Amino acid sequence: MSKEWQGLRVTAEYLCYPTWLINANGGMDNPSPRDLGLAEDLAQDLLTWGADYDAIFPEDDPRSAAFSSPAADDAFNNQGRVLARRVKQAVGARYQVTYWDRRDQAWLPVPGDGT
Repeated sequence: MSKEWQGLRVTAEYLCYPTWLINANGGMDNPSPRDLGLAEDLAQDLLTWGADYDAIFPEDDPRSAAFSSPAADDAFNNQGRVLARRVKQAVGARYQVTYWDRRDQAWLPVPGDGT
């Protein structure tokens, strides 16, 4: 899988897995974290984080989705950053890992040295 895919994005998307593979042509796939060969605890933490995001979307009006407070939004964002760092540590040089930062509204590269 890593020969075709170059990038790995960590982001919460409604009703999607929080892991996205990207190839050189911009093609994407949305595999389960379990299908990426990550440790089970990391895969489960990613799935739980994604489910926490899905939980803020009311079924009758998904466009009204919001966290209960700015502090809850920040905590979710910070948890995602930590998870993205754990993913980078797990995959090493196999993938360039990026994280969608909700606060900055930008894709941020995840360094490989654990910082």
